Amino acid sequence: MTKADITMNPSYIMLDMANMTKTDITMNPSYITLDMANMTKTDITLHPSYIMLDMANMTKTDITVNPSYIMLDMANMTKTDITMHPSYITLDMANMTKTYITMHPSYITLDMANMTKTDITMHPSYITLDMANMTKTDITMNPSYITLDMANMTKTDITMHPSYITLDMANMTKTDITLHPSYIMLDMANMTKTDITMHSSQGYHYDCKQRIILE
Repeated sequence: MTKADITMNPSYIMLDMANMTKTDITMNPSYITLDMANMTKTDITLHPSYIMLDMANMTKTDITVNPSYIMLDMANMTKTDITMHPSYITLDMANMTKTYITMHPSYITLDMANMTKTDITMHPSYITLDMANMTKTDITMNPSYITLDMANMTKTDITMHPSYITLDMANMTKTDITLHPSYIMLDMANMTKTDITMHSSQGYHYDCKQRIILE
């Protein structure tokens, strides 16, 4: 027999394993070969001996992304816990673009883990998810959208922003709204100079001046 044939001889195997512990036996090359003889390729990759041999020269990082390791590691996890498993996330994102990755539920959750509630609401992924079922009008009123939208505006431009005006006027009476600087400016935008001088707001300011003089 060749050396390889000898190690596979039933008598050799039995003698070889005679003084071994159960754990040592499962790591014996002959035992592993016999044990895996009728297994499918998938079953073999999950065999404890195969996994241990397969991971023998791997770094700790490489081991955690080994398919066998992940499957064993996730065996008693809930579906939710599995999706948060570092290895699962890495494999799941392997073929995604950078944009898709940032929208991955696990990525978002991990990414937001150390953020304050305020920072989370400004997170691009959070905003996108938050606005997913909103109408175009509702989106423009979303606090995160408004803040991002106004980021590069001057103070004057911000006060003219439709969302800002709407929010600013939310608790005003109808009369107060018509006197709101932004409302007046928008209302007069398409008026002629003559029409502007006849605007109710102008009349109010004129009336106030007259009252002050009379008083």
